[in-house]
Amino acid sequence: MYIVFFLAVAALVIIGIMAVVPSILRKPKASLGDRESSNLHVTRQRLEELDRSIAAGELSEVEGNQIRQEIELALLDDVESESDSKPKLADTISQRSNFRVAIAVAVLIPFVSGSLYLMVGEPVTVILPQQGATPTPPDSASLPDNREPTMEEMIEVLETRLFAAPDDPQG
Repeated sequence: MYIVFFLAVAALVIIGIMAVVPSILRKPKASLGDRESSNLHVTRQRLEELDRSIAAGELSEVEGNQIRQEIELALLDDVESESDSKPKLADTISQRSNFRVAIAVAVLIPFVSGSLYLMVGEPVTVILPQQGATPTPPDSASLPDNREPTMEEMIEVLETRLFAAPDDPQG
């Protein structure tokens, strides 16, 4: 009986680990696309401002072209720096730390749940079943064909025992 209990506990722990670990190992959504789109958005805004300043006469055509080239060079530098290997290295480091966390969680979940069960639960009831836990009356052997007694027969036996020993808390 206790083997079934421990198999059920092991199955529940494995299900818990399988529910938690994949989310830890999942790669975060790439924010590179977000950075690229925000860089493009900011660059477009700056170019629009520049065009308005030139149209309003605040800047000359030569100054505007010079500032436009600086904005475009800054965007090019941003794009090149994003395509370097540094983000890939950071992703590798992040994956390694995620893997370590996943292993720690896979080890800690059974350990913590087992410790909590030993502290709060009653492992003795699973390992050593109580004596007389099965409710079979002593007269069941006298029944024909060694069949299980019906509810009415068990109630009669209990009433007889109760009348015989009214002070017995077990009935």
